[in-house]
Amino acid sequence: MVKRALLSLCVFSSIGLAQDFSSIFLLKPLEIIGSSKGFEAFKSSKTLQRKSSVDLAQALDNQVGIFNYSKGPIANDIVLDGLNRDNINVLIDGARLYGACPSRMDVPAFHIPLNFLQGIKIVYGPYDVTHQGSMGGLVDVKTIYPKLGFHSNLSFNANSYGFVNPNVEASYNNGKFYFVAGYSFKTAQPYKDAHGVKITDYIPNEYKSKPTHDFNINSYMTKFGFTPTTNTDIGLEYIKQSANNVLYPFLTMDAIYDRSNIVNFHIDKENISKDIKSINFKTYYTDVYHLMTNQYRASSMYMATYARTKTYGSSISTDVFDTTFGLDFYRRDWYVLNQTSMSMSPPFIIPDVFITNIGAFAKKDFNAFKSLKINIGLRIDNTKSSPDGSLVKKDTSMKNLYTSLYGASPQDKEDTYLSGYIKLNKAINQNNNFYVGFGHTVRVPDPEERYIYFDFVNMGMGSSMSSNSYWIGNPNLKPAQNNEFDIGFSSNYNKFSMNLDLYYRYIYDYITITQFSNFSNPNIPKGKINEYWNTNAYMNGANLSAKYFITDTLSVSSETSYVRGYQITNQAKHITSPNLPDIPPLREVLALKYDNKTYFGKIETILASTQDKVNTDLNEKKVPGYGLVNVSGGINLKNGISVVLGVDNLLNQEYYMYNDYYSNPFNTGVNLPEPGRTFYINAQYSF
Repeated sequence: MVKRALLSLCVFSSIGLAQDFSSIFLLKPLEIIGSSKGFEAFKSSKTLQRKSSVDLAQALDNQVGIFNYSKGPIANDIVLDGLNRDNINVLIDGARLYGACPSRMDVPAFHIPLNFLQGIKIVYGPYDVTHQGSMGGLVDVKTIYPKLGFHSNLSFNANSYGFVNPNVEASYNNGKFYFVAGYSFKTAQPYKDAHGVKITDYIPNEYKSKPTHDFNINSYMTKFGFTPTTNTDIGLEYIKQSANNVLYPFLTMDAIYDRSNIVNFHIDKENISKDIKSINFKTYYTDVYHLMTNQYRASSMYMATYARTKTYGSSISTDVFDTTFGLDFYRRDWYVLNQTSMSMSPPFIIPDVFITNIGAFAKKDFNAFKSLKINIGLRIDNTKSSPDGSLVKKDTSMKNLYTSLYGASPQDKEDTYLSGYIKLNKAINQNNNFYVGFGHTVRVPDPEERYIYFDFVNMGMGSSMSSNSYWIGNPNLKPAQNNEFDIGFSSNYNKFSMNLDLYYRYIYDYITITQFSNFSNPNIPKGKINEYWNTNAYMNGANLSAKYFITDTLSVSSETSYVRGYQITNQAKHITSPNLPDIPPLREVLALKYDNKTYFGKIETILASTQDKVNTDLNEKKVPGYGLVNVSGGINLKNGISVVLGVDNLLNQEYYMYNDYYSNPFNTGVNLPEPGRTFYINAQYSF
């Protein structure tokens, strides 16, 4: 029934309703860079809009083409047109920050609080050549850059499940020198579902005692710089986050701490000469230290996993003769070890793997005819993956298992590859545009996919988790290659705007995880084996956004997102399901908004269809469709005070997100419900 209603609304939206491209549900006005067709544009949010979001992925959720993976109340993962994890790039001011947890407790978007944000650059599809690995798209978070003068912002956010989030930012800019300082604190209790059951109580006897808090997170930011001339900017920023006791009920362990550091330095010089428009230099360092255990769980065996990741890199680019050229480099290090009282040495899971990448790119935008704009980009990369051979050498069981499964042991891999795109934008008239694009982008397997080795038995976990179970990388994995074709149409009138984007992608050597049980082949260990394989995959989808102003203050909008994913089955690789895992359902977001600059409000309906195209190899289950109603309203006062009150899931519906994280071997196997009716308040004072 929900699917039928949703399809009807999609038809309705295609003939009238539309998207506000400049809107995003964050706690402050935010600049959005990019549109659903992957062509870069610069659009500013002029409307104060609030939402009960606890992290960046939740704040972006329900935007056209964007979903989120949830494994608990926080640290959600961003999904862009059905792709996530290493299939997309999530950056912070252009810096690469990789989570340390192999179960992705600490995804990149988790490490930046919302009040530090100035804007977000979003590129849908393989149309970014300035960064290696943007196979499915790019999300680049831009932090606060100060306006002239002294400014400060105090904000407080809370909801009915004990979420408390005070924030403060201060900035100064006199045209020669500037600085920014910010702080954020977040804590919450475990939320309840529509029946009043806490998420930590949903799985009987999972926790030793009833947890009173779900997470405690402190974040700090400082940024300073100077502008010796009007066209030169030199700046340094530091962002630190310390998260403690973060619960993940969907997984079998919780995070005792997550500690991250981001250091970013840049030099930008603009308008150098008639032929040289700019030179931009950036260098950065990031790290994450992560400890997860099952000490809060009712388990007979204590287990702890320590992980850390470090990344540093640099880039330089210049705009010469209206063409941008660039060079970049980064080096990523990932080390994970696991320990129990019965662990056998060595306890490493990921053997201190280094990923080293050197790349170069060029891109150019030009007009071929009066109404035809062409964008082209080209990139070449050389990537080397190197596990610590001394650690691998110590573990003969690891080498033997790799050899029996793949005929190869963990070793260095080197990949060289090209990426590129071409986009055509044809202006039909002043209000309507037609565009097409084709992009080819590559991403290499990450250290987990090639080199992880987790023997649950030798780790002393055979009785506490899954007897005779293995999670193992595949050293023979090839880089995944996305070949995508986009076609679309956009209209922009005084009261009406619309954008329709259709895409089809063929991903050669798509990297997927499989699970199978071996009880007959004597050449490999008996039990359950989780492993990675290349396969060929196909995805097609559509994003439709539209908006219509009924009056100057009243508007109605629609955002429709659809994606479908297929994979080629292969019995030898234990790929028997034709459906790609982790694919979100068809979704429609309808909203009625009022805003007269002082008073504003919104009634929003979210409809998701039943997701029955599931991956049975990973035990994904059919997820029923649902319909939600959210309402909010607020006031902007002239003295800089603004207040928003809202209710999410007004009708207190029981609903579940789609099959996120079933591909994680540490999942509990139980799909957890989303929050019931949630009241929230956002208050802000700016001067």
